[in-house]
Amino acid sequence: MIVFLTYIYSETPQTIEFYKSCERNGVTPINMWTENNRNNPKKAVIDFLECLKSLEGYTHAVYMDGGDSFMQRKPEKIQDFVLYQGEKRCFPHPHLAEMHPYSKTEWRYLNGGCWSGKIENLITFFETCLQMFTSEIENGQLIQQLAFFHCISNEIYIKIDSECELSQSIAFSDNFEDFEIMPDKMIRNKVTNTIPYILHGNGRTKMDWIYNLYNGSNNEN
Repeated sequence: MIVFLTYIYSETPQTIEFYKSCERNGVTPINMWTENNRNNPKKAVIDFLECLKSLEGYTHAVYMDGGDSFMQRKPEKIQDFVLYQGEKRCFPHPHLAEMHPYSKTEWRYLNGGCWSGKIENLITFFETCLQMFTSEIENGQLIQQLAFFHCISNEIYIKIDSECELSQSIAFSDNFEDFEIMPDKMIRNKVTNTIPYILHGNGRTKMDWIYNLYNGSNNEN
């Protein structure tokens, strides 16, 4: 059984659209945020772990960044291995790009905006993340990248969704040329020939064109 998770500490127009998209698909995500500590990535990982360990009756989990994600359809099956969203650029440290596995697509770099997997595997992964924090390394996405590199070097099955099957970073696609809008309002990746379940406008990427599809407007305000 799949549980849907998010992490939101304030309501914005983007979070409202996120919740509306979940409601349209019959999903009520659990918010893992527990206290007003917005700029503490280590605290976020602790929140992830505490929530994952407290879940009962679920076998698999999907996380969506509630600040700038949009669910266009509900995934019905999740693989056991840990799966991370891919994006086109390596952030926050471009020099780590070469450490990411080879991919046939540009969406080859780990992005923390969406992840999924069997709950016990996710717990193991975030326990690894927690061990990566030092006084010099505090960026949340960097920590997840370092934990990812550790896992692949130790043959722990984890991968990046470079085919954009579960989730889609829409950032760094000039004029959104990688995508097309289908007659049923679904957004398709023309490069991978997939219709991702979850869209993510990371890096403050413009998402009004997506919201307007479902709010009765064709304008890209």
